[in-house]
Amino acid sequence: MSKKRGLPETVRMRHDNHFVDEIASEVSSSYLFRTVSLERIDLNPYQPRKEFGDLEELIASVKEKGVLEPVILRPREGRFEVVAGERRVRAAREADLKEVPAVVMELEDDEALELALVENLQRKELTPFEEAFSLKTLNDSYGFSHEEIAKRLGKSRSSVTETIKIASLPPQVALLCQEQGIGSKSFLLELARLPGEKEMVEALQARLDPGQGATRDDLREKRKEVTEKPKRYVFRFSAPDRRFKLQLQFKEEKASREEVIAILEDLLLSLREGRETGL
Repeated sequence: MSKKRGLPETVRMRHDNHFVDEIASEVSSSYLFRTVSLERIDLNPYQPRKEFGDLEELIASVKEKGVLEPVILRPREGRFEVVAGERRVRAAREADLKEVPAVVMELEDDEALELALVENLQRKELTPFEEAFSLKTLNDSYGFSHEEIAKRLGKSRSSVTETIKIASLPPQVALLCQEQGIGSKSFLLELARLPGEKEMVEALQARLDPGQGATRDDLREKRKEVTEKPKRYVFRFSAPDRRFKLQLQFKEEKASREEVIAILEDLLLSLREGRETGL
C-alpha cells in the first residue's frame, strides 16, 4: 500500500484565539504541544517565504504579551526545525525570550512544505514568486499533480497551473521583476507567456518606463505581434461509440496535458452552474 500523502486529517490550520486552547486540552493526539527552547530551534532553509517585512510591531507585542499562537515544529536530529511561524520565532529571539509554545509534529519533507504553504497562503503573506516556486517544488520534486495541489490548498486547478507558469520565467527576468516590486500575478502570467527572454525584457522595460507603463493587455497584444501567423494548438477527442467529437482550439501554439485538463474542468464546472449558454 502506498503511503498516504499530505497533512494528517486531524490537523486543521487555525488562526484564532481558540487554537491554543484546543491543543492544550489535548483534543487530538496526532501532535504534541509543548514549550521549546529557542536555542534548539533551527529555521527552515526551504521556507516558502523569503521576505519577512518589518518585525518591530511583532517584537513589541511579543515583549509585552509573549508568543500567543504556537509555532509548528518538526523534530530533526535532536533539534527542531520551523515548519510554520518563522516570524514569531525571529521576533521571540529579538525580544530575548528563552522559549516559545510549539506544536511538534512528525512530518516528511513534502508534508512540511505543504503545511508551510497552507499557513502562509491563509495569511496571504507569500509573493507571487514565492508561491509559484513553492508549488513548482511540490509538483516537480514531490510528485504532486496540479489537481492534488489545488485540492490541498483550496484553489482551482487552473489557478495552480497559472501560478506554476510564473515559475518558468527566466532567472534574470524573475530577478528584475522582484527587484522592481512587480507583484501583479496577471501581469507576470502574461509575461511568462511571451515567446522569449528578449521579448520579456522589452516588455518589462516598457512597464518600468513612466511614459509607457505597459499593462497586461499590452503584453497580450505584444504576444500577438511577435508571433508570425501563430499555429494554434487543437485538442481533439472522439467518443469510442462515435456519438460525438470534441475540439478545443487554444490561442497558444502548445498546451500541456495539465492545461488541457484544467480547461476541461473549468468548462464542466461552467456547464454544471449554468454559466454556459451553448446548451
